[in-house]
Order: sequence, then structure tokens, then C-alpha cells
Amino acid sequence: MTVTTYENSERGRVCAELLGAAPEAARLREVIILPIPSVAGGKIRGTDIPISRISDGVGEGDAVVGYSLPPPFTEGLRERGVLVFDAALDGEFLYENAALTAEAALGIILSSERRAPRDIEFGIAGYGRIGRQLVNMLLFLGARVRVFTTSERRRLELGEAGISAELLPLAEGASLGVDILINTAPATLFSPESLTRDGGMRIIELASGDNFDEKIKVEKYPALPARVFPESAGRALYRAASRALLGGGYE
Repeated sequence: MTVTTYENSERGRVCAELLGAAPEAARLREVIILPIPSVAGGKIRGTDIPISRISDGVGEGDAVVGYSLPPPFTEGLRERGVLVFDAALDGEFLYENAALTAEAALGIILSSERRAPRDIEFGIAGYGRIGRQLVNMLLFLGARVRVFTTSERRRLELGEAGISAELLPLAEGASLGVDILINTAPATLFSPESLTRDGGMRIIELASGDNFDEKIKVEKYPALPARVFPESAGRALYRAASRALLGGGYE
């Protein structure tokens, strides 16, 4: 069995090495590991290789590991007898990846701030996998935390749990009132005016896309798991892929 990786990072190398050494993988002919995310403009992300070339070169006994794979591509592979694992559809992997993202972001903040967490008021935009873990970590460190959400139900639930939360959009003229805003939601949630009312507020972007006005100073940290904790990120991808590919196939 051979492993071919297009994930040009330490994460990809770690995952490939672990899959290649797994005894259960001996029944496979080849495993192809694609980047996270896998496709951009019809090509394997970060390359000039059309994603269709993968389909042309695989068949029965092969497996493909990717993230956010186009459904027609996935369906075509499976019709050829190829095992496919899409990490974007695996809840356990997404949870592990979110934990690594939150831990890496917190490490960046703590290593660059002159204040202890207890002296900082944090705003967390979004309360999904990453936002939830950041809130728990920051509260544990004694920080003051305020969650910004578009869900009234979520706001009420957080309030019942003793966590400060505000509903978006903010009222006209309102300010966020936080020292550091961490965005985890892939959406534009704040007006430029609300972000500039608090002078000196630090804004950290963990979500994908362009979610802030170009005039707003934002620190962007994409793909944190692979950049900060590549070995752990590779092990997380390996565990998820091996569960799916070596444990009876992906459902």
C-alpha cells in the first residue's frame, strides 16, 4: 500500500506516515490525502492539478481522504469502488480540529498580551464548536467573556448558564465594550461603526472568508491547527480517516 499526499504541510506528512504504518491499511492499494480544504476553482487546492485527475487515476482498492469534497466528485469515486472520507462530514474530527484551533488561538493571545486573562474582557462572535471551547477556556482562566450571537434562543441559554451574551445586530450607536474580539463565525456580523467606537480594540479572525470591512484592522489566523500544532492535527486527521476507511467504510 502506498500513500500519496497533496496536503503540503506537516499535518499531511504525519497523517500519511500513520496511515502507511497501520496494519489494517494493507488491504488498500493506495490512499490519496488531499488538502484541507481540498478544492479551489476545480483544482486541488494549492496546485494546478485538476481534481478530475484524481478520479481518472483511482479505482477498486483505493481510498481518498479530503475535506469539503464536491458531491459529484465523491459520487464518481464511489461508483468506481473507491473508499472516500470527507473530514468535513465527520463530527469527531470537526470537534478535535475546533479544539486545536481554540487552543492555538488562545496561545497566540497569551503570548502576545501584556495583560493576564483576568484583566481582559473578551468578545466571542459565534458560539459553534470553536466559540464554545474558547468561552470555556477563557472562563477557566478567569477572563470576562461576552458572546455575540444572532440566535435569541442561544442568548437565553447562555444567560441561564451565567454567561454574558448579546444579540446581533447591535442597536444603532451601541459599542461592543470588549478589549479583544474573536470572530469564529463565517459571516459579517458587525458594522464598521460598531467596531471603531471602542478605540484600541483588538480583533482576531478565526473564521474563513472576508468577514470585516477592509478598513478595519484584523489579525487573521487561518488553518491554525496545521500551523501551530501540525503533529496533533495530523493525528486527528489520521484517527478520523482510519475510523472511516479501516473500520468498515464511511457512512
